[in-house]
Amino acid sequence: MKSFKGLMVLAALAGSLAWADDIAVVSLHPLVAEKDSQAVLEPGLLGNWSDFEITADGEARYKVKIDEDSFTLRLMRFNGMLLGDLRFGKNGLPVHIFMTLKLDGDKLHVRFLGNKWLSDTIRELAWPRFETLEEEDGSGILLTASTTDLRRDLLVYFCDERALDEELTFDRKEAADPENAEAGR
Repeated sequence: MKSFKGLMVLAALAGSLAWADDIAVVSLHPLVAEKDSQAVLEPGLLGNWSDFEITADGEARYKVKIDEDSFTLRLMRFNGMLLGDLRFGKNGLPVHIFMTLKLDGDKLHVRFLGNKWLSDTIRELAWPRFETLEEEDGSGILLTASTTDLRRDLLVYFCDERALDEELTFDRKEAADPENAEAGR
């Protein structure tokens, strides 16, 4: 994937599934569901970053705003890592992409789960449940497994470097105002 902003803009324009340079892996079901007991908050994410803004949006949920488009972000922890579930596609089929997030002072490091190696592995193993979608610029994988099955079958891949895209680093432009930060706690 070229960039976080590029992927999100493509997704917003398509209103559905958008595939980047690498074969993308997206899911119909969330990794972190609404009212999920495993959902966590990370108030340090709140604020303006180099390409986007993150604000609190209800209980255990964030809004990621890029230009005029907004996406829902939910978080969970697994094996010491902070994992993100970003939901997009307001005009089309809502889908989820998954990532690792790591805060380091005023830097946010993001790695998306889902590249050619992971796509090939999922096809070879035939799990978790998926559909192959042919697009003009390549084929993508749409995971159709339930949240429970995703957690059982997919979480282990966050521990495998081969399944993660290159790290993207974003700089904080400004922290959230104290009122907004309180709402994210």
